[in-house]
Amino acid sequence: MAELHENVFTYWVAGDEWMRLLREEQAHLVEGWGGRTETLMEDGNPVDYVILEEGCLTYATGFAIVDESDMKEEVYDLLNFIYERENAVSLSLGHNYPVQLEGPPEEITERFDYVESPDDVVWFNWEEILPIQDEIEGRFDQIKSL
Repeated sequence: MAELHENVFTYWVAGDEWMRLLREEQAHLVEGWGGRTETLMEDGNPVDYVILEEGCLTYATGFAIVDESDMKEEVYDLLNFIYERENAVSLSLGHNYPVQLEGPPEEITERFDYVESPDDVVWFNWEEILPIQDEIEGRFDQIKSL
């Protein structure tokens, strides 16, 4: 990152910012997400989505239910609703991100961020990162200030 910093004019802080930079042709290369890239393409912007041969990081969305919640049944009902096949496809088409299903239909496998297996992407090893997180963030801030 330090070696490439001279080529960076900004580090975006929100997904809509990198989308704006591409739309306005202020940036020509960004690190971003497939769903937002699909949205840019659907809006007629001349962009492409590339995953490097070395791979890319993945982010996982998880659901946490507060143990003491009095709304647990409602939360489980919502999760069951989301993962009904028809609803999962509708959701995937609505936000352009794949909802993970067994044997997903083409509407989901066509999403840019779809992978056959979780092993097809790189995952954070939080056991190694968390103990040095402050150091990593400090180094990132130091590089940004160069």
